[in-house]
Amino acid sequence: MSGGVARALVADQEVLARFVMRASWVRQDGTVKQDAFMPPRSLELSVSRHVGRTEANLWARGAAVAAASERPLVGRADIGTGAVRAVVPLVAVEAPLAEDPGHAHIVGWPPMAQKPAQKALAARLAAAARFVQVM
Repeated sequence: MSGGVARALVADQEVLARFVMRASWVRQDGTVKQDAFMPPRSLELSVSRHVGRTEANLWARGAAVAAASERPLVGRADIGTGAVRAVVPLVAVEAPLAEDPGHAHIVGWPPMAQKPAQKALAARLAAAARFVQVM
């Protein structure tokens, strides 16, 4: 976690959305590829919590994320926080933003130099995720 600041863990019963902005992150059969869960250089993978949001609000957040990255919103990969925690050593932590109080990070990734280990963890997250196509 950045800056050594402790952040609260997201509860195991919550659901997280990883917004999908590349069609190549989803297989023809609708399953999610590991690419959707590969960490950025910061090793803090951005997700949005479902808690306290309507479906419309969640999609609006996804549209805003897509617009900010200048990519189309394809859908989202939903995953339970408990499923994230089952992929040791990963955990989901609160990381609220002004524009998204429900923002969180999946952290605990191996360093960037350990790309095969990152891919293995990302594949486990993808296998536990459910793709929801954009409305």
